[in-house]
Order: sequence, then structure tokens, then C-alpha cells
Amino acid sequence: MEDDIGLIDYLRIIWKRKLLLIAGTMVGLVAGLVVAHRMPELYRVELLLNMGKKMIALPSGHFDIMPIDSPKTFVDILQAHYSLSKERTSKYKYALKFEMVDNTNLNRISTIGPADKETAERFEEIVQKFCVEYSQKTEKSLIPLYEAIETLNVYYREIIEDVARTKEILEKFTSVSDIEIIENVPSVINIERSLWEKRTILKEIQSELLFYESFAKNADEYKTRIVGDMRRSTIRPEKTRMVIKVAGLSFVISLCLVFFIEYIEKLKRIEKVRKQT
Repeated sequence: MEDDIGLIDYLRIIWKRKLLLIAGTMVGLVAGLVVAHRMPELYRVELLLNMGKKMIALPSGHFDIMPIDSPKTFVDILQAHYSLSKERTSKYKYALKFEMVDNTNLNRISTIGPADKETAERFEEIVQKFCVEYSQKTEKSLIPLYEAIETLNVYYREIIEDVARTKEILEKFTSVSDIEIIENVPSVINIERSLWEKRTILKEIQSELLFYESFAKNADEYKTRIVGDMRRSTIRPEKTRMVIKVAGLSFVISLCLVFFIEYIEKLKRIEKVRKQT
């Protein structure tokens, strides 16, 4: 029963201060409408980026392939150079987003900010500039590879010529009489062993040349580049939800203010009664 009386009292207080409650809510509603009206449409520009690779020389003298840089470092460099941020703030109008595309070597990089005609063009220009710089790093890393290919080709030709000479010598030994062959068996064995070793070296050189030349041939595939076309989309603000939130918050604040005023007046009445007694 006391709960019912308490609830009725609360309702009476609300009814008594209904104008304040309505006014506060209306002020919040108007403020929400103004804020929602001024909320700009955001513009999202998205690019798919293939991060490049480079050739590195190993201590063994061979070469291996590794990424030029991590996508995260790439994004950090963009943020530092062009005053971008991971989140939109009062200082940063545009936010830079990055995510890896599942099961691919591609990375999705996008910028979100106020819609304007230059947003897409500027973003593509920025990323394209870094693609050129990273591609130059790929080209620079290939210089030792090209030198190694040239050296291997020269070495390969020299061994081919040496093998041809060794075959001629071996044919001379095998074209003589049986007695002479028997006398020159040690020499023949040494020549055949030498021939076998040179052929083994040739196979190793061919294997290395095949790997190096295939990488050099497909060097463009390892450069940092934009894949496909740039995608543009508009992100519309949720204005209705914003108005409801602001109006609801104003109603709660006004309700708290109503009970606070009633509480202050009650204390004043109690104090007045005490003074009279």
C-alpha cells in the first residue's frame, strides 16, 4: 500500500511540474533536431592494395623473397604524413581504416570523412604516391638479383665450354687402341669424374637461374599496387536515432530536475515548520 502511495506521490509531483518537464524535453527535442540537421553525410573511399615484396640476399649467397613492409606500417606512414587518424575527431576530419581481406594477399584501405569532390581523388593520389615509392624499393632490391643472374649466365657459358673441351679430350682417349686405353685408365677416370662434377654444377646453376629469372620475369607482380577500381560510398547519419537519444536524455535530466526542486522545497517547508515551533 505504501508503494502505491509513493507512486501516486511521484505522479503528483510530475503532474505538478509537468510544464518544466515538457519544456525541458522540448528543448532537448529541438536541440536534437538541430544537431541532426547539421550532421554531415560521410564519404567512404576504399582501395584494395597489394603490398609489394623484395628480394633479400641470404648469408648463404642465395636470395629469398619477403614483404617490403607490413600493411600496418604502411597505414601508420600514411597517417603520419597526411595528418590522418584511426578515428574521426575534432582535429582529424578524416579517419583511415585498414583491414586484411580473408584468404588473400590483399589489404583494404579506406578513408572516411565529410563528403566533397576532392576526397576520392586526393586519397587515391596519396596511396598511388606510396605505391610508386614502394615499387621503387622493389626495383632497387632486384639490382643484386640481376647482377647474380648475369654472373650465373657467364659462369654457365664458361662451364658449357669447359664441358665441351672435356668431352673432346675424353673422345681422344677412347679413340686410341685398347692397350693405350688401359694405360690411360686413371686419366680417363679423372676426366669422367670432372665431367660429372661439371654437369652437376650445371644443374645447380640451371636451378638457380630458373628461380631467379622467374622472379625477375614476374617482378611487376611483386610491386605494391592498387588492385581494381576505387570504390566510393556514402554513409548517411542516423538522424532519427540521434533526435530520440537527445530528447530522451533531456527528458531524464528534466525529470531529475523536477524531483530535485521538489526535494529542495520540501526541505524548506520542514525548516519553516521548525522555526514556527
